[in-house]
Amino acid sequence: MPQILRFHLQGTSKGGPFQHAKGLYALVLRQWLAGVVPEAATQIHNAYQLGPLAISPLWHNLNSKNANFFDVVVLADWLVNPLLEGIETSPKEIRLGPQAFHLMRWEVSDSATWQDLLMPPPDDWRQFTFELVTPTAHHQRHPFRKSIVLPSPELYIGSWLERWNLCCEVKLDADALRRVVEERVAISAASGATRSVPLDPGRLFIGFEGQVRFALLEPKTFPEPERHALAALARFANFAGTGVETMRGMGQTRCPNF
Repeated sequence: MPQILRFHLQGTSKGGPFQHAKGLYALVLRQWLAGVVPEAATQIHNAYQLGPLAISPLWHNLNSKNANFFDVVVLADWLVNPLLEGIETSPKEIRLGPQAFHLMRWEVSDSATWQDLLMPPPDDWRQFTFELVTPTAHHQRHPFRKSIVLPSPELYIGSWLERWNLCCEVKLDADALRRVVEERVAISAASGATRSVPLDPGRLFIGFEGQVRFALLEPKTFPEPERHALAALARFANFAGTGVETMRGMGQTRCPNF
């Protein structure tokens, strides 16, 4: 069952929300998880881009001067208990680079069962709009590392599909869905821009931020199994995020429920 765990930190955060991407990654993976299940933490780290976790940037709470929060999305059920155990046994004083914070509390801010995500969409469901809240990009799988920053149904839906089949016992037919997406899903609207943010010293991440709408072509003859799978993946995107570096705050996605 995908869950979003929200952690509230007290402390003064100097700079933008992305400056702590490396520190939050290390806190969640190398401290909280590695302290309980070191082998799993190493496997997730070595997987690099495709993993059962997503971590948001450190957002500032506008209602309080020294209040901040970040989200950890747990996509795989077996990770929940080890993560919570690691949190309970770790110090509440947290250092992110040179800055100190205190972990005040945490809560489940959102969750959904796999059955919820697999609910059939309405009969008139023909398109869906979603927002990329943080820079979103994909890496071309070739010897040379090449970033693709513009929206693409094949890449976006493909990233949701890979994470779904990694974490959910109910697998989706990847070959059939990819074929249908390539032929019959198109961008019908998009507004936004590319943005560069620093993730590590000396490294800029470039990705797309904005709204995108995907439309199903010839919806009256669109295959029902693939239409249902697309709806499930659109709901899942709220948890999984989109593209690469989702454990460093990139690809944060908001797709309204339907």
